[in-house]
Amino acid sequence: MSPSPSRGQAARTVLCERSARDLQRQLTLYKPNRLFFRSGSPDRTMS
Repeated sequence: MSPSPSRGQAARTVLCERSARDLQRQLTLYKPNRLFFRSGSPDRTMS
């Protein structure tokens, strides 16, 4: 077996882990803003 497919799979798993970590960071960054906008946005309370 050649080492190229295993290397590609390792790179793919690293990419998946990195994207999952970025997604989690974006969720933790945007969740307080979404909660703040949901509780204190004037158009949401007027409608």
